[in-house]
Amino acid sequence: MTVDWNWFFSAYAQCGAALIGIVGAFVISRLIGETERIDILRIDVMMLNAIKNDIRRRIQARRFDWHDRMIINYSYDLKTSIRDHEFNDLNDDEKLGKLFSIEPLLFGVDKCLEYLNVRIKSITPHIIGTVFPPEGIWKELEEERENICLLELEAKHLIDKLKIKSVEVKAKSGALKSIRFIIISLMLMTLGLVVYPLCYVPTSQSIEVATHEPDLSYYEDLHNRKEQLLWYLGISMMLFFGIFLVLISIRLKSLKTIEPFIEPSSLDIQNYSKYFLHSN
Repeated sequence: MTVDWNWFFSAYAQCGAALIGIVGAFVISRLIGETERIDILRIDVMMLNAIKNDIRRRIQARRFDWHDRMIINYSYDLKTSIRDHEFNDLNDDEKLGKLFSIEPLLFGVDKCLEYLNVRIKSITPHIIGTVFPPEGIWKELEEERENICLLELEAKHLIDKLKIKSVEVKAKSGALKSIRFIIISLMLMTLGLVVYPLCYVPTSQSIEVATHEPDLSYYEDLHNRKEQLLWYLGISMMLFFGIFLVLISIRLKSLKTIEPFIEPSSLDIQNYSKYFLHSN
């Protein structure tokens, strides 16, 4: 039985090209979409980073130390506890624990123990006189505390957004790597399913099916026009897909430049202010 193998090899190459074209169009479309989303993600992260720096500057301007010092100096409940000798024979840690149980609104600044010891020394059972707080001090303390709590809420909201963006960065990186793998597979498929079968066209119609062996004589003359065209086709397809591999490499590097803006310290509320942890 004799058959025309030209139809087989040409149809084989056409089917391979169609398959590669469909998959390639989908993958490249996905890559372009991911590229646009990465640009948007980068802008969003930079904006969040600017907000983070603004929140940290405003936190630094808040008067944590003044807030705790005023409460310790003028707290009536604390004065009563001192007069009742509740701080006698307590070590430093126990004093602080007792202080925070009496005044839970304190932020726990570093000098709390120092301010407490000063207050204890200033109060003795023999002194009956009372030091009255300045007028309006409690309202001012409340306003300061509200401003600090609002900043804490802003910082927590920002951390939630940064965590989402961190997940998005990892997801985009994984998507790009998957697309890169598919493109490399398409490059190999192009050589195996399209270019290689065309090497056998045209072929003799008198070749027996059972004894048919590929005619490899085209290797003997690299300047043959058909061989040149096949080389051009293969190289062109490799260059075409290679452009997208380069684009993926650029986008992966772009994602790495985003990561420093979402460093672990930005995702911990205590790194915005160590006093927020105690305020919880």
